[in-house]
Amino acid sequence: MSDVYLGNPLLKKANTAIEFTQEQIEEFVECRKNPVYFANNYIKIVSLDEGLTQFHPYDFQEKLIKMGSTLLGWLDQESEGHVSFSEPLENMINGSDMNLLRIIHYPPLPDNVEPGEVRAAAHEDINLITLLVTGTEPGLQAKDVNGNWHDVPCKPGYITVNSGDMLSMASKGHYPSTPHRVVNPPKQENRSRYSMPLFVHPRPDVLLDKLTAGEFLDERLKEIGLK
Repeated sequence: MSDVYLGNPLLKKANTAIEFTQEQIEEFVECRKNPVYFANNYIKIVSLDEGLTQFHPYDFQEKLIKMGSTLLGWLDQESEGHVSFSEPLENMINGSDMNLLRIIHYPPLPDNVEPGEVRAAAHEDINLITLLVTGTEPGLQAKDVNGNWHDVPCKPGYITVNSGDMLSMASKGHYPSTPHRVVNPPKQENRSRYSMPLFVHPRPDVLLDKLTAGEFLDERLKEIGLK
């Protein structure tokens, strides 16, 4: 009986013994400890012009990913004696190909829209943490644990960090998700607003609590109708 999975020679069936060379083991270890190295060498994307091609993050993306790794490492240090994880938070993103950098455009609003009304409904992010580069215009608000909404400062050079549902689950609620929303600007400041968040995700196999990160992501995407 063949030991390959569904006829794919690159995939082995469960519980099939595989021998790795020392070079392969060293490469695996490097991918585990360096998410940028993994992204540069192993992630492929579909290009409309070139088809399946190697993905190379921009320098800006690399810096944000490294910053996210550093922040998670700090959380590991601060969590000692308070909460335990299935593995260190910093390790959870090593080898992850799930990190997502988005650029979101909020166009100018029609004249009949009232300032201060909610433009992007309150929600929490699914992932571990989100690094949000300061938007080009104000409007972002975050809610504290007492239910009060606060304007997030909109100053050049600032990066806002939101904790997400995966971090909340992995820490058993010790680090709750950050509810946030976007409200309409004053009429005199009715300009295009650009937002650029990096959603830092663990590897799909990481155990958060009772679910893996992949299982939790699938569950949430189905809930919001994206899967």
